[in-house]
Amino acid sequence: MASIQVQRSPTAPNEAPAGAEATGHPAWGRLETLARATAHLGAAAPFLLAAVIETSHRWLPLSDDAVIASRSWEVLGRYPPALGQFSQLTLDSSHTVFDLGPLSYWLLTVPVHLNHEYGVLWGATVLCILGMSLAIEAGWAVYRSIGALAIATMFMLLTLGIPAVAYNAVWNPNIGALWFLSTCVLAWVSTTGRGGWLPLLAFSASISAQSHFMYVIPSLAVCAVAVVVVCSRFDRRAITALLLAAGVSIACWVVPFWQQMSGHPGNISLVLQGSHGKDELGWNFALKAYAAASGIDPLWARGIRPVTFFSVLIRLGSPPKFESALILASLTAVVVLGWRLGRRQLAWGGLAVLVASGGVIVTLAGIPSSGVLDVVYLDIILWPLGLMVWCVAVWAAVELMLWGIKLRGREVPEGSGALFRRARMYSVAAVVSALVVVSCVYGVGNTDQYLRSISVQDRLLRQSASQIGARLSRGPVCLAVSEQGDDLAAYGVGMGLFWKLQSLGWEPRLPPAFAPQLGPEASPCSGVPEAVVQLVAGQAHVLVLSPR
Repeated sequence: MASIQVQRSPTAPNEAPAGAEATGHPAWGRLETLARATAHLGAAAPFLLAAVIETSHRWLPLSDDAVIASRSWEVLGRYPPALGQFSQLTLDSSHTVFDLGPLSYWLLTVPVHLNHEYGVLWGATVLCILGMSLAIEAGWAVYRSIGALAIATMFMLLTLGIPAVAYNAVWNPNIGALWFLSTCVLAWVSTTGRGGWLPLLAFSASISAQSHFMYVIPSLAVCAVAVVVVCSRFDRRAITALLLAAGVSIACWVVPFWQQMSGHPGNISLVLQGSHGKDELGWNFALKAYAAASGIDPLWARGIRPVTFFSVLIRLGSPPKFESALILASLTAVVVLGWRLGRRQLAWGGLAVLVASGGVIVTLAGIPSSGVLDVVYLDIILWPLGLMVWCVAVWAAVELMLWGIKLRGREVPEGSGALFRRARMYSVAAVVSALVVVSCVYGVGNTDQYLRSISVQDRLLRQSASQIGARLSRGPVCLAVSEQGDDLAAYGVGMGLFWKLQSLGWEPRLPPAFAPQLGPEASPCSGVPEAVVQLVAGQAHVLVLSPR
């Protein structure tokens, strides 16, 4: 992996240079390089393995994945998307609203155009790996091998807790979860005096915030804190970093802000109008969810994430109300004591997680209570947040132990510092290696299970596309897909069929009920559709009503 060069600032009083190693032995450098490579490969392995398995099974995008593929394709078309995915907030609003921006579509358009079948799969896989690699390199910049391995461990635990992050890397909430974690890591690194990471932080926060509404407040909050800290230093390098970050931010947000100014009303205005005066889940729910994610028995340590949001809601009855306040107070104590004891990296890390925690709590409190039954994935953000809280907690415990040893005045034998550093790196590397094996083994099983779960829709999609291709000439076609009692199957096959025909050179359109999912640029069917796809008893039947 290529190293990202960033500046190093003078360290705080009483604090050794982060990641500095004093051995000077060539073998130590080779071990450091090996640990660094292990961190990158360990985090990427489940994603690469899932993509290879899905490609070998001739995977086809369905449902939202197909929408993402279609809208990524349209980036180079006549009407490039200016907004993100269709939002479930529409269900509580009188207007159709979308996620804030199309940045992920713009990043995926080249692989989608290079390969219609698997471009969106491999493009999203590379995008996810890029986000993890940036965070791992940021950890390396501060604490070298230990930092890189610790960050990789968080990503692998996230993949173990939410396997869909790897085997369904195309889905925008999964992309957002990875880049949200990366955003918090990059914000921490930027505050430690390494302002050169600020442009990458702006890029990471933009991807996270535009992936889904649940990441907007926490991502932009930690980014804002990093900007304020870098501004406080205000030297020539800080000014350069701020100018570059501003340029990156403008490039990432110019399209959604143009839509806001020209939309009459724009998407952001519609979101704010739709949320005004609605009943919300409130602070009690948000604090209990936060305690469930970050407390003594965190969600990420309870095994694989349940399928539905309500499975998590049921589990929120156990944390006492004061537990969330205790966690927030503990993070505040880490910030204050870390600063006073000269452990500035720890203090900045605690501050980044504290700000992210506040952003997530505000976001969860504002979820419309009337629409929660329609949203089954808003808990995903709790997994990376809980992992970060526990990472800071373990880090603080280690620093406290070392401080206690120093306070008691014990002499450290000569040469034991290097021995301790090696033992520490070997221990973390052993944990990472074990996680690599476990995540890959579980990844194979979870990917196979996922492919089996979508096998019926996959077969129906192929049948429908084959029948339409045999009975209709290529060109504009209006489609309608129906499945008695299963709207999700109709949606999955319908969107998959839309993208399949679009990639083959057709000009498909969908009824008004489905067309908004494809963005405000999509034109719905008008009049009687040419082809009606009926999904009955696991079979697809295409009725051609107006053959050409």
